[in-house]
Amino acid sequence: MKSKKCLVCDKVFVGRADKKYCSDQCRNVYNNKLNSTLYKEIRKTNRRLRTNREILSKYFRLGMDSVSLFSLISDGFVLTYFTNLYKDSEGSEVYFCYDLGYKFAENETIIILDKKVFEKQLVGELP
Repeated sequence: MKSKKCLVCDKVFVGRADKKYCSDQCRNVYNNKLNSTLYKEIRKTNRRLRTNREILSKYFRLGMDSVSLFSLISDGFVLTYFTNLYKDSEGSEVYFCYDLGYKFAENETIIILDKKVFEKQLVGELP
């Protein structure tokens, strides 16, 4: 066996030909550092999507099926972040943040929709 240098701490060690780290701790440090930079943007986007969904959920739990655009935006809602885009039977675009959706109505009003109910309406199961 040939001695090698650890990619993290530069400690010399002996091991298998394909071994790169002197310990599990160094392997974990290396992979955590690698993943933290690779997934930084993904985590940021997921945080924004979750925040948007939480804002929609707040109004939906209160029994509100519509809310003003101003209220959503003042709560921190960002319109450019959504997970799915559909067209309803009227041809209007419906944006979803996971299981809750919204579409634009008159007078800067936003209609909040539940995805399960919306999908049933699309296939004609509900009036």
